[in-house]
Amino acid sequence: MSTPAASSARPIPAPTAPPLAADHMGALRSVLFCGCYAVGRVLERAAHDAALLAYHAAAGLTRLEDVRAAIARQPENNGVVELGEDYATSGLTDWEAAFYPRFLRPEDRVLLVGCGRGRDLLALREHGYRVEGLELVPERATAARALLTRRGFSPDVVEGSIETAALRGRYDAVVFAWFCYSVIPGAATRVSVLRRVAEHLAPGGRVLLSYIPCEAPPRAAAIRVARLVARASGADWRPEAGDVLWLSWRHRIAHYTHLHWPGALAREVRAAGMAVAFEEAGEIGTAVLTPAG
Repeated sequence: MSTPAASSARPIPAPTAPPLAADHMGALRSVLFCGCYAVGRVLERAAHDAALLAYHAAAGLTRLEDVRAAIARQPENNGVVELGEDYATSGLTDWEAAFYPRFLRPEDRVLLVGCGRGRDLLALREHGYRVEGLELVPERATAARALLTRRGFSPDVVEGSIETAALRGRYDAVVFAWFCYSVIPGAATRVSVLRRVAEHLAPGGRVLLSYIPCEAPPRAAAIRVARLVARASGADWRPEAGDVLWLSWRHRIAHYTHLHWPGALAREVRAAGMAVAFEEAGEIGTAVLTPAG
């Protein structure tokens, strides 16, 4: 028999799951978050792509002389001038010290294309190589001559462009210094330069160059826009896949560099009638070229 107290007792309810409405709201928030995030990423990408197309359209309105002027300014923009004598006498960089002695002999007659203010030219002279310099910018050529003279070497530096300068005789090796091959604008021009250099190689001669590698061909849409604008505007320069351009209000083109992806350098070399005897593409691309056949 139950007592009155027992009969009035109520059982404690067991815990229950949250209401279904709460589950629905959580799921809705997740869906909305994912949707908003995805839209944001799409808009961000669209804005980036639109900006890229606009910049390349602007590049299509520039002239070849703007590009060449940017190339001439680049060492100054990178702060080389401010480094002064300490930089000029700092010797070869690590990659140069590993690359040059591997393919140069002390008895070689060497032309250093793009010798700048003479840092690597002086270093190679101090290592015993018979090196002459070629420099595009008059002020830098003068600085290189002065540096060699101060250090007791003959100031063998010619002022001019590798495209047009009068080359004196034949060389056992032609070295394109510090990525200067990557600042020759246009594949056709680079091929023409290689052909010209090959004509001045002695038997057994070779070309040493460095370049800036990339993993894959750049996206072509922006370059197509730049080339379309260039044709429509009658500009005398056509940007190409692999060209990296920095634009500015003051100079139009503030910086120019060309990137080479796997196989791109080899195509230019073959077009010039040469062969790639050695190539290594890490952070810095290096290659040795020889006349084909």
